[in-house]
Amino acid sequence: MIGHVNRTQTELKEDIDMCEHNETQMNEELKQKALEHDISDMPEVNVEEGLNSAYHAIDHAVVGGYKAIENGVVNGYKAIENGVVDGFNKMTNKIVEKFLTREGETVEEAKQKLHLSVKRLLEKVAQYLLLLQ
Repeated sequence: MIGHVNRTQTELKEDIDMCEHNETQMNEELKQKALEHDISDMPEVNVEEGLNSAYHAIDHAVVGGYKAIENGVVNGYKAIENGVVDGFNKMTNKIVEKFLTREGETVEEAKQKLHLSVKRLLEKVAQYLLLLQ
């Protein structure tokens, strides 16, 4: 059979039928072996418990992912905020040092003096506004 090049249609059909018969017979044997296999010692599977466990694992992973994103955003915002505040403080310190300090006076002393001057000015403005009423 195999090795002969010139085969008739009938011979090819017979070969195909034989292969199909063998396949069917092998499938039947496999089914029979599967049915004969003793599965009484296998533990019972609780599908609902498995699904709940899977949902819990997914929930935990998603929440953890969102927490990581949240922490990244918050930490990024804090870094930007700190950078801006530090930059602003350095800039105001330089302005105070350059224009408002007197000889021998520290930047902090000049800021306190400025704060008191602004406070007094605001108090005078408030008194003036009360007189206008």
